[in-house]
Amino acid sequence: MVRSGKIAVFLQARIGSTRLPSKTLMQLGSMSAVSNAMTRLKKINADYHVLLTDRESLETLEKEASKCSFDIMEGPGDDVLKRFTIAIEKYKPHTFIRATADNPLVFYKEAQFILEKHLEKNADHSWLLGMPLGAGIEVVKAEKLLEAESLARDLYDREHVTPYLYKNSEKYLLNHLKAPEEVCYH
Repeated sequence: MVRSGKIAVFLQARIGSTRLPSKTLMQLGSMSAVSNAMTRLKKINADYHVLLTDRESLETLEKEASKCSFDIMEGPGDDVLKRFTIAIEKYKPHTFIRATADNPLVFYKEAQFILEKHLEKNADHSWLLGMPLGAGIEVVKAEKLLEAESLARDLYDREHVTPYLYKNSEKYLLNHLKAPEEVCYH
């Protein structure tokens, strides 16, 4: 793998969901959904593994993060893009993997694969198309997300972190590859 700086895994999670409150703490087999995601993400070769949350969720999720050897960091509740840029400024990665606790069944081998392809291509944003729901991640060049944060005005872009990048495909190098056939959702 061609590495040009530190790599972080940033997992976003909170307990204040309005549609399904505390869904990140719901049991998925023998552990919570968020712990399931962290356990899988910990298998990715990265310099930092960090749970990004909001103030309301921090105390509750600290225990989950500690059990999985993840750092935890608090940021804005609704402006998730800002939460990520605060993490970038603190940890200073060159590249990061973005995952959400809404996707607790991360395929870590495929995440490692798209990370490697992202670095080889020196892409700004990478993901695998056709992944099953609950398994997806994104790979992002940190400097490009800092740029997006300074330019994004749409609330959707700020809540969902990366749409500004792929909505401006003429400006950013996107690396959206088809997922390997054996994991593709048909």
